[in-house]
Amino acid sequence: MYSFHGGLEFYLIKSLEIKDVRLTYAPAIGVGKYGGDIDNWMWPRHTGDFGFYRAYVGKDGKPAEYSEDNVPYVPDSYLKVSAKGVQEGDFVMVTGYPGRTNRYRIATEVDNVFNDSYPKARVHNSKYVSLIEENSEDGSKARIAYESTIAGYNNYIKNFGSMIESFKKGTMLERKKQFEQELTQWINSDGERKEQYGSVLGELSELIAQSQEHSERDRMLGYVHRSQMISTARRLYRLAYEKQKPNSERESGYQERDLPRIKAGLERMTRRYDSKVDKAILLHFLELYAALPKEERFSDVDNVFKVQNGFDKATQSALLDSMYEQLRLDNATVRNSLFEQSFSQLNQSQDPFVQYAKAIFKVMKAEEDKSKALAGKLQAARPELMSAIIALNKAKNKPVYADANSTLRVTYGTVGGYSPQDGLVATPFTSLEGLLAKNTDVDPFNAPKKLQEQIKAKLYGDYTGGMNTVPVNFLSNVDTTGGNSGSPTLNGKAELVGLLFDGVYESIIGDWDYNPELNRSIHVDSRYMLWVMDKVDNAQNLLDEMTIVK
Repeated sequence: MYSFHGGLEFYLIKSLEIKDVRLTYAPAIGVGKYGGDIDNWMWPRHTGDFGFYRAYVGKDGKPAEYSEDNVPYVPDSYLKVSAKGVQEGDFVMVTGYPGRTNRYRIATEVDNVFNDSYPKARVHNSKYVSLIEENSEDGSKARIAYESTIAGYNNYIKNFGSMIESFKKGTMLERKKQFEQELTQWINSDGERKEQYGSVLGELSELIAQSQEHSERDRMLGYVHRSQMISTARRLYRLAYEKQKPNSERESGYQERDLPRIKAGLERMTRRYDSKVDKAILLHFLELYAALPKEERFSDVDNVFKVQNGFDKATQSALLDSMYEQLRLDNATVRNSLFEQSFSQLNQSQDPFVQYAKAIFKVMKAEEDKSKALAGKLQAARPELMSAIIALNKAKNKPVYADANSTLRVTYGTVGGYSPQDGLVATPFTSLEGLLAKNTDVDPFNAPKKLQEQIKAKLYGDYTGGMNTVPVNFLSNVDTTGGNSGSPTLNGKAELVGLLFDGVYESIIGDWDYNPELNRSIHVDSRYMLWVMDKVDNAQNLLDEMTIVK
C-alpha cells in the first residue's frame, strides 16, 4: 500500500518478486566507475555504469528461492536494445522508481531547510570527515575502516552544496510564497471553499513551527549519537526493550524479520570502527551540544558526560578515555552476547555506553513519542493542503502530479544539452575520444588497456549511430531523482537506448524544484554498452541473446 499526495490517496500496488537474480555480466571497474566520486554529478561524464542480470524461477515458472534446479525466467515481453541510439532533440522516456521528492512543501519549510538545515549539515558533515582524516593516517587500518563513511559524507556535502547554490540562484522561495498567496485568495473568494480549506495553511504552518522548535538541540544530539559506540549501545538496548513485547506490537525495525539485518550490522562494526576516530567525533560534537543553553539540553545526557556546568575539553577527554577503556562493545563476541540478552540482563551490563543508553532511554523514548504524535498531526494536515492545491489546479485546468514515493513512474523529455552558467554550454553527448583524453591510468581514470587500444584504432563497429565515434553518455531533460539510477531509457518505439544513472550538479535541487533550463539527467548510451561488450569484453554469447536494433 502506497500513499500519494501526502496521504490524500492510497493505492495497493501488486508486483512480482523474483528472488533468484544472478549477475551475468559487468564491465571492468575502469569502465563502470570511470571518474569515481570526482565525476559524480558532473558533466562531461564518461562512465559505463551498467550490468546485466539473469532472473531465475522454479521449474514451474514461479518465483522461488535460489536453487541449482531453477531455470531462467521467460517474460511475456522484453526490451529490444538499440544500436542506432539517439540524436540531439530525440524523444526519450524513463521508467523507474524515484525515491522521495518534496515539491509541495510550504514556504516556511523551504526557508528552514535551505537557510538553516542544509548549510549547517554541510558544515558539520565536513567536520565529521576532517575528524576521521585527522585521526587516521592515509592507508592505515583505521582509514580503510572509514573509507565508505567518508565517501557517503562527501556525497552529502556535494549534494547539499549544490542544493544551496541552486536555491540562492533560483526563485523557489519567492514562487512558493506567491503560490500560497494565490491559493489563499482563491480559498477566501468562495464561502464554501473557505469553510473547507480556510484553516489549512495556518494549521500546517503551526505544526511545522512546533517541529522546528528544538531543531538545534536535536541536530547536535543527533551528531553525538552518531558515535558508533553510542548508536550500537542504543540499538541493542532498544532491541532488548522491544523484545519484551509480542512481535506484532514491536516498533518497526525491531521485529523478528529485522533481527538478521541488526545482527549483520553488529558484525560489520568489526571492520568499520576505530576507537580513536570514534572518540574524536564524540568529543567534538559533545562540545557543540554542551554549548547549547542549559534549558535546551537533557539533564540525563548532561549527567553522564558531566557537562551540567559547561564543557572543559581536558576533563571531557579524560572521561571519554575512561569510557573507551572500559567498553566491551568493541568486541564482536560481546556484541553478539548482548544481542541475545533480555532487557533485565542488559540492564545489568557494566559497559559504559550501554549504561548511557539506559540512562537516557526514558527521556529519548518520551521525545520519540512526542515526535510521533506531531508527525501524526502533520500527516493529517498535509492531505488537506494537497486537496486544496488539486482543487485550485483543477479549476485552472492544470494537472497535479504526486511527489515521488518509490513507486513506478514514467517521465519523458528530449535529448539535449544546457548552459550551467553564463558563457558555458554543455553539449549533450560525450565520446570515446573524450574518455581517452581523461585517462591517466590512475584510479578513478584508469580505463582498461584493451579499451584504450580499441579507441586509438578507431574500431567503432556498428555502434556509432550516424556519429563519427561511439557516444558514451548523453543528457536529457527527463525529470528524475534519487532512486532512478538504473532506470531504462527508451525511445519512442520503446527500444532501450540507455540507462539513466546520475544527474548533473545543477539538477540535485530537483528533489524540491524542477527547472527545465538546468535539470538534466545523465544516461549511459546503449551504443557504448554494446561496444564494450562486443569490442572490449567479447561477450558475444550475451549479445546473441539480445534483440539488437541496427
